[in-house]
Amino acid sequence: MRKQLRLQRGGLFLLFIGLGAQTGVWAVVLADLVQHIHLSKSTLGFSLTLQAVVGTLSLPLAGWLVDRFHRKPLVGIALVGTGIFFIGLVFCETPLHWFGWLMAGGLLLSLFDLLANTLGSDFERQHQQSLLPLLHAGFSGGAALAAGLSGMLLEIGVPFTALCIGIGVILSLLALGSLQLPLASVVLRPNNTQSSPSTSPSSPPTSPSWTAILPIVAVPMILVGACFSIDAALEGFLSLYFREVLESGYFWGGMGLAALHGAAFLGRLLNSWLLKRWTERQVLLASGIGATVGVGVLLLAPSPQWGALGLGLVGIALSPIAPLAFSMAGRVSSQYGGRAASAVTMMGYTAFMVSPLIVGSVASAQSLNQAFGFLLLCCGVLTVMTFWKVR
Repeated sequence: MRKQLRLQRGGLFLLFIGLGAQTGVWAVVLADLVQHIHLSKSTLGFSLTLQAVVGTLSLPLAGWLVDRFHRKPLVGIALVGTGIFFIGLVFCETPLHWFGWLMAGGLLLSLFDLLANTLGSDFERQHQQSLLPLLHAGFSGGAALAAGLSGMLLEIGVPFTALCIGIGVILSLLALGSLQLPLASVVLRPNNTQSSPSTSPSSPPTSPSWTAILPIVAVPMILVGACFSIDAALEGFLSLYFREVLESGYFWGGMGLAALHGAAFLGRLLNSWLLKRWTERQVLLASGIGATVGVGVLLLAPSPQWGALGLGLVGIALSPIAPLAFSMAGRVSSQYGGRAASAVTMMGYTAFMVSPLIVGSVASAQSLNQAFGFLLLCCGVLTVMTFWKVR
């Protein structure tokens, strides 16, 4: 039993590391892809918005699939599909190819993201153990390592296409490995529930509607929305910001992202300890204030090194937000955790839909430095949510 529990924990940790690694590589090579395909900042923002739109619209169906069928086959599909997406980026030569491929990637990335968080919630519920903070630490650690390594490889002359192919192969191999690990395989079929002496045959179990679920998970949805708006802006434009505004070159472009995710990794390792001593409300307040200071340092940074320092503050400040939000959502329902997680994830993708469009439009009209002022607004939302009742 203990061995199976360790294997299940290890499998989930590898899944989150893979999710983080593809994020780190994507954020670094995005600037190279933009240059290769000759995209403007506004076009980049619009394309990232379209990708998020596709991912958001697919989430209700994805949530239903995750609740209805075994998780394990879906994990394999999401991993292999995401790997193919990265390999296919090598063949994008025109904006038309870029837009089409990004929309296809939106479907796969949203399924990958939703599955990872749902499996984490499944584990917590089934074993009565807190695991999501450590899993999200694995995500941040994977992103930090991948971003830092990508920056170093680009600096020594490795083409960005090789990085895309490399992460695609790694994700495909991870899919094969996931089939051998005892990941949670929960199947929920409320319509097949049989009556018992205490259950009337004329009163079948009912499935809560989306309108009933959404108000219950409003707080975690808003938290994830503000947090992911910052993440979306940084993921889509930070590499460009370091190379153009801070004139960093390849190495520090990767190191800036590594500082962001590396600090988030350390923060998430400390979250369990912190939450034993502080309330959720106090953690949220500290996160809002810390993120505001970090963004301010980034905007005023005179060098890439100062920019990396500011990103470190942002990373450690935002590190508790997503785990707290998904844990809140997971406490809503033991039978419809997929849809609760889907609602929170949907808000995250809505943030990824709006944030790049805002930042890209302002950056084209003004400058990237001014566009990143949008991040301060998001930090304010996080701070305001401190005064909302947290379940």
